[in-house]
Amino acid sequence: MAVFWMRRDHGEGADADNSAQTPRAARAVPRPAAPPASAAGRDEEGILKMDTGFPAGAFPEVRGRVGKIISQRDARPGEIIIIFKTARAMHEFVARAPSAGAYVIASVGQLFAVRARCLSLDALTDDMLKNARDLELVGGNHLVEIPEPPPADRADRAHHAVGGALLAAIGVNGGADNSAWGRGVTIAVLDNAVMPDATFAPDRLRILDIGWGAAPGSGARRGHGTSVAALAAGSAPGARGVAPMARVLGIRVVDEEGFGDIFTIAKGIADAVDEGADIINISLGRRAGDIVTRRAIDYATEHGAVLVAAAGNEQSTELSWPAAEPRVISVGAVDASGIVARFSNSGPQLQITAPGVAIDSAGADGGRAPFSGTSASAPIVAGALAALMSETPGLTAPQAWEILRTHAGDAGEPGHDPDYGHGVLNLGWAMARNDTARADMAVTAHLHDRARRAVTIVVQNRGGFGIAGAVLDTELDGASSKQVFPWIDPGAVATSTLPLPAGLSAAAAGAILRTTLALPAGLVDSVPENNHRSSRLAP
Repeated sequence: MAVFWMRRDHGEGADADNSAQTPRAARAVPRPAAPPASAAGRDEEGILKMDTGFPAGAFPEVRGRVGKIISQRDARPGEIIIIFKTARAMHEFVARAPSAGAYVIASVGQLFAVRARCLSLDALTDDMLKNARDLELVGGNHLVEIPEPPPADRADRAHHAVGGALLAAIGVNGGADNSAWGRGVTIAVLDNAVMPDATFAPDRLRILDIGWGAAPGSGARRGHGTSVAALAAGSAPGARGVAPMARVLGIRVVDEEGFGDIFTIAKGIADAVDEGADIINISLGRRAGDIVTRRAIDYATEHGAVLVAAAGNEQSTELSWPAAEPRVISVGAVDASGIVARFSNSGPQLQITAPGVAIDSAGADGGRAPFSGTSASAPIVAGALAALMSETPGLTAPQAWEILRTHAGDAGEPGHDPDYGHGVLNLGWAMARNDTARADMAVTAHLHDRARRAVTIVVQNRGGFGIAGAVLDTELDGASSKQVFPWIDPGAVATSTLPLPAGLSAAAAGAILRTTLALPAGLVDSVPENNHRSSRLAP
C-alpha cells in the first residue's frame, strides 16, 4: 500500500572466459567537448553571476546574456532560474515579479531559488541590475531525462545477466539473511512515479507530490521508477532488492516521456531532505551542471543526506549530471561477472560500479522483467548504503558510503580508474569489515598490454588481516608458472607481470590465460569463487 502525501568498450565476454581488459579510451564514443568558459562575471556558459556588481552602461550586455539564457536549446524556453542571497530577497522579488517583467512559476524556499517565465526582457533585466546585490546566480531551466535503456547489442558479445542473483553479484553469501536490511532508513527515489507493488509491502512506500502528481502516466518508460525503487528496497520474490525493509519515498520529477527539468530535480532533493530521506537516488540526468542542483546538493550535504546517481548509458567518457558532481556517488554498471558494461559512461569522477545488466525487478502494473542500465546500478548502491546503516546503529549515510568505498572490489587498473571508480560494489566484504579472522584473496583483473607484449595480473586481499605467502599459478599457451607474494595488507592490491610468448600473435583466436590464487597452508578462503580467472588474450 502506498501512502500519498500532498505537498505543493566494456563487456568483455559472455562465454566462460573473460577477455583481458584494455583501456576504455580506445573503445569509448566521447560526447562533444563542453563549451568554453565565458567572460568575467560568469562562472560557466549559460550562467550569469550577479553578486559582483555591474558598471554603469551594463544594461545591453546583461540583457543579451539573459536573452541567451532563456533561449537555450536544452532548456525550457522563456524560463529563468534566479538564486538569491537571502530568503527575504527571494520573497521581495516574488512580490514585485509582475512589475519586474516575470511570472513566478515556483520557488524553493530552502534554496532561495525562483523559477520564472520572462514576460519582458527589458523589465526583467532592469530589475536584476537594480537589485544585483540581492541576487547571486541566474541560469536557464535545463532539461533532464531518464536515460535510454542500453541497446541489447552494444557489446561485441552478450554480457552475463544478473537475473535473480543480485546479492551474489554484490558479494553477499547465498545463505545470508537480508530480510531486515534497511530497517529505519528512508531512500528517496526521484524518477517517474513509483507505483504501488507487492514488493513494497508492508506499507513501506510513500509518495510525495511536488507538483507532478503521483501517477506515472502512460509513456513507454512508466515502470522505470518502480524498477529503480525495487532494486533498492523490494522484498517480494522476483523483485527483491538489497534492503527489503527500507522505506521508499517516491517523488515524480519527470513527465510521461521521461523528461523533466533541473528546477524540479532541485525541489525534489530539498523536499526529500525535509521529509527525512537519508539517501536520495537519481537515475536520470543531463550533459552538464547547473546552478540550482548544486545548491540542492549543498542543502542535502549540510543535512547529512547522500545522493546516488546513475553515470549514464551512452558509452561516453563524460558522466551525466548530477553524477558528475564530485559530492554525488556516481555509479557505473557491471555485469554479473564484474566486468564493466560497454554502455556504461566512464570518467575521472566515477565513484563506484555495481550490477546493471538484466536484473530481475518490478515493473509497471505489478509486472516483473529484467532491468538494465546504470539506472539499475545506482539504486543497488543506495540499497547497500541502507543495509549498512541498518546493521550498524548510529552509522550515518556519509559514513556508510566511506565503508562501501574502501571495501569496493578492485577491478581494471589497480586503484581508482575511470572505468570502475573505486571498484565494484562488494557489500559482503563491507558487512564483514570487522571480522579480523576472515580470509579472502581475489584475482581481480588481467590487463593485456599489446605494446609491451605482456599481461599484468592484479590480485587483492579482501580479508581482515595481512597475508604472506599467497601463491599465484598461471597457465598461458601451454606454459605454467608460479609466483609467491611476500605480503599483502588487508584491502591492498598486488600485481604480477607475465611476458607473452613470441608465438602468441600468430594464433588467430589468441590464447587463454588462466590464473589461480592459493592461500598459504592453514588458511581457508571465505570466497573461493574469486580465486580463479581466465581471459582470452587477442592477438
